[in-house]
This record gives sequence, C-alpha cells and structure tokens, in this order.
Amino acid sequence: MPVSAPAREVSATSSCRVLTDRDGRVVDACDSTTRLLNSSWRGLEGRVLPLFVAQDRSHVLSQMEVASRGHQVIIHTILRPKERQPRQAHITIQRVDAHRFAELEWVIELF
Repeated sequence: MPVSAPAREVSATSSCRVLTDRDGRVVDACDSTTRLLNSSWRGLEGRVLPLFVAQDRSHVLSQMEVASRGHQVIIHTILRPKERQPRQAHITIQRVDAHRFAELEWVIELF
C-alpha cells in the first residue's frame, strides 16, 4: 500500500476500516485510516492499533479476544490520532478469515 498524501484534518464524523492480526498489529488499512490516525501506511504497518486508544485500553484488548473467537463487539472509547487531539470513537471489531489466518476487522468512527 502506498504512503498516503500528507495528513489533513478529517471531517467532524469520519470512519475507516483496518485489518489487524489477533494481537492488534495492523496488516492492512485504507487511505481513510491513514488520514484518520494521522499516519502514513508505513507508519501504521505492524503497529499495534490499541496504542491509539487513550481510554481503557485493557477493555479494548479484552474485547479483541472476544472478537477473535467470532463475536462482533462494539466499543465506545477515546482515540488519540498521532499528534492530534483525542476524539470520541465508536469501534466495531469482528473476526474475518483471510489467507488461512484469522484477522480482526476494525470499523472506526470518530466523532
């Protein structure tokens, strides 16, 4: 995936999709994810996505475990994009099976 264009402010309500492994390491992300988290693709690849969580990270980690067992989870938390103010987030995490490996699909909406 190519490095995205220079980061710019995201709209008042923005959403994106990102795939992580079961440990939360980013394996794929769309351009809107790089803008939303204020990072390039190279900056996100392999990074542990829960590190962007600014509130109750342990809850997010436990919900990732639930999602990895095949249950969709919905989390309301605070995300902190790189070098930006924290934002309220609505995150849906679900397991997807891809390339013989189970991955987690995150749909993140910032408000």
